[in-house]
Amino acid sequence: MLSLIPTYRLQVFDWLSLGAGAGTNYVIGELPSDIQGQNLNVTAKLELAFRVVESNEIEFTFTMNHRCAFSGTLNQTKENSGSNWYSL
Repeated sequence: MLSLIPTYRLQVFDWLSLGAGAGTNYVIGELPSDIQGQNLNVTAKLELAFRVVESNEIEFTFTMNHRCAFSGTLNQTKENSGSNWYSL
């Protein structure tokens, strides 16, 4: 799976930032959780990033990703398909 998602990140505090983005997603082969979708879909993501130690430059990022056929407009069958996944 390849995704191109320009993301805007807002620094809320020194230790917390929020991010959001939208773009395109392409699957090489099959995606088991989205059997009705096509290879090329739109994608969006929301991020929550935080630092455990304030002086440290390492962040933990929780991300919710969503890919869909944009209400069926990207599918040849016009079916509304999509999937969500989370990462840390």
